[in-house]
Amino acid sequence: MAKSVDTYLQAKGWKKNAQMEGVIRNKFTAQLPPVQGEEDTPGAQGVVVFILGARINHPLGFMAPGVKELGEWAQKCYKELEDKYDEYGMLGMSTYLGTSRASGNEILTLMYFRNTYGLHTFALSETHRATWNWWLAVQKKYQHMGIMHETYDVPPRHWESVYV
Repeated sequence: MAKSVDTYLQAKGWKKNAQMEGVIRNKFTAQLPPVQGEEDTPGAQGVVVFILGARINHPLGFMAPGVKELGEWAQKCYKELEDKYDEYGMLGMSTYLGTSRASGNEILTLMYFRNTYGLHTFALSETHRATWNWWLAVQKKYQHMGIMHETYDVPPRHWESVYV
């Protein structure tokens, strides 16, 4: 009930909209590739884009057997990445729910690294190894769960980020 009242007050403008905290209300570029002579800007460096996803092919969606554990293992990995941003060369990450199905049973995390060395260092960490061992042990039991990842190693001056 309290959350509903809070949401109503924010929607009416009678209370500050907490969702707008930290929002930059202008068009900006985060890492526009540099022009000649600006080799020390972030765009002069490459970036690694790592996409991690999971899809639950079960009528219960995220309430299906094994999904809670999958989420717990993922959170351990995300916590490790957050705790060791510099060691792994992390630049940031965001998580999204898929909407291609009415069940909303897909989840995707975009991660950005300075280089593949940092990503590989994380992949060899104890936390990731334990997570992978768990997955190998349960994948036949939970055949309704699928995971995937894609890695893109983008060279310098071949990327930009524009936000509005």
